[in-house]
Amino acid sequence: MRLFYSACALVVSCGIAHAQGAGMALDAAQGNWMAFHHTNDGGVGTDVCVGVSVDTQIALRVDENDIEIRFSDPKWSLPNNTRGNVTVAAGNYSHLFHTMAANPTMLIGEMTADEAKDLLVALETAPSAKLTFGAKTTKNVPLAGSTKVLSTFQGCVQQAGLADLGSPAGPTNSPF
Repeated sequence: MRLFYSACALVVSCGIAHAQGAGMALDAAQGNWMAFHHTNDGGVGTDVCVGVSVDTQIALRVDENDIEIRFSDPKWSLPNNTRGNVTVAAGNYSHLFHTMAANPTMLIGEMTADEAKDLLVALETAPSAKLTFGAKTTKNVPLAGSTKVLSTFQGCVQQAGLADLGSPAGPTNSPF
């Protein structure tokens, strides 16, 4: 349960309004990966979908306006207006994201739907990923459990009509 609250903090710390009937709901968890959604109308609709690796604190977040990748570390102390590049590499995939600080412990990069589709395929199929912050700091991201969780995340985005991130992979897209 501690991981769920850490994951919520990673996402909620930046930009979800808390209206009456609002809340976060866990949709899937496997390994250190979690998918959840936010509703502001008592569960009738979904306004935010999230897929997150809690231990390495990388998240994908989609709402009606943005598709984002987020990186967080409670040890960071980022000054206001910090900007930097983060490269995500997994299998044959490698992409440089331009990020900026949302608060002292979080960087956010925006993505297009096509960039998100490519990232999701890589994270769902590779055994691990590597995050490189600038040219000096790296983190390894274990991807065990990511297929189920990120498929659930894609299904959330698709069902809520927030973006087209492709069809979910794996058993979530099976009638059996």
